[in-house]
Amino acid sequence: MPGASIASDSRFIVLEIDLAGEPTTVGVVADEVHEIAEFDTTTLQKAPPISMRRRPELIAGIAKWKDEFIVLPDMAKILKTEGI
Repeated sequence: MPGASIASDSRFIVLEIDLAGEPTTVGVVADEVHEIAEFDTTTLQKAPPISMRRRPELIAGIAKWKDEFIVLPDMAKILKTEGI
């Protein structure tokens, strides 16, 4: 992958995800981070199969946060998927 441009608002996010049955630590660069929030995975809604700009199989779920809906990516699936 090409290197990401790092700006003053960029943040590194460190994740531990399951890749090939092994817990794997990976780092990703976010353009900006506005706030850190926790979501109860039992309250996530499934991504609708249509009307989304993103591939629904790569979405872990949709959460309600404050007055907004937040699309939560499934990072393990994204990192396992070729051609993204």
